[in-house]
Amino acid sequence: MVARESRWPSFRSEAAGPGELQAMSRGFPIPIEKLDRARVLRGWSVCELAQNCGISAATASRALSGRPVSVQTLRRMSVALSQHPPSVELRSLLDGEE
Repeated sequence: MVARESRWPSFRSEAAGPGELQAMSRGFPIPIEKLDRARVLRGWSVCELAQNCGISAATASRALSGRPVSVQTLRRMSVALSQHPPSVELRSLLDGEE
């Protein structure tokens, strides 16, 4: 049995340096941990992330799994996350603060 290579390169193994955005042939990867933390801090499910960003649930799921997304999707996510600030209570719980 021959192992197939994924057609999606792993973001973690090909990550750009700090502060750099690495373009890929099919879009831009988003650091998984950052996007997931932003979603959780707002109390959103994956479907709610998609709805607030104006993207499909499948696109949100792909972004959360580290697969590249389009510039338009990056823009939509950026706008939605900036318009909905993180929950102070959730941040406090996740950071272990009181």
